[in-house]
Amino acid sequence: MQKAWRERNPPARIKAAYQALELNNDCATAYVLLAEEEATTIADAERLFKQALKAGETIYKRSQQCQHQSPQHEAQLRRDTNVLVYIKRRLAMCARKLGRIREAVKIMRDLMKEFPPLTMLNIHENLLESLLELQAYADVQAVLAKYDDISLPKSAAICYTAALLKTRTVSDKFSPETASRRGLSTAEINAVEAIHRAVEFNPHVPKIVAVGIIKAVDKKAAGAGKVTTSAQIAQKAE
Repeated sequence: MQKAWRERNPPARIKAAYQALELNNDCATAYVLLAEEEATTIADAERLFKQALKAGETIYKRSQQCQHQSPQHEAQLRRDTNVLVYIKRRLAMCARKLGRIREAVKIMRDLMKEFPPLTMLNIHENLLESLLELQAYADVQAVLAKYDDISLPKSAAICYTAALLKTRTVSDKFSPETASRRGLSTAEINAVEAIHRAVEFNPHVPKIVAVGIIKAVDKKAAGAGKVTTSAQIAQKAE
């Protein structure tokens, strides 16, 4: 597999992965490479990741039993742990893509409980995305309370999710006229500050979201036989 990962030619990488499986049918990383580079659908990728999981769990248990024998065995356990976590995370992503969002949430929660030291992998960000898709805002707030800490590295996902939740709490009752008369409430000020913090951290997200919304509206309008202004501009540009 070292040859496969170093190889730059995709067909050669895939061929090397199959050669690794011929030598060792429990080669989890070979299944990972095939899932990511040969699978043509999410369902195919999930099937290969499940094979990788079965092999990865076998190797991980074997490494656990030998971890105290030498520094080399400890390093092997760390490597096998990272591979296992990666596979489970990818399975969660597959489940989410296939519409099984609650299953994805469960996989990620279990991962975070089983391997709490691996917070640097930012699995909680994938969890936030899935919880937002479920509109489970109380659960999102609980995750933020744990990871939106000043001592931890920030991310766009954390900053914008925090801004979203703070904005949701005031958006229903917010009135520009009322705010201009009495000023902003504490909650509204917190929401504005959260938005500023998110934009300062990554100013590109609003533009990306806006483009995504425009494309979605254009696609929906095209399906209804209509042409939006943005689509007309794009046609003229061509």
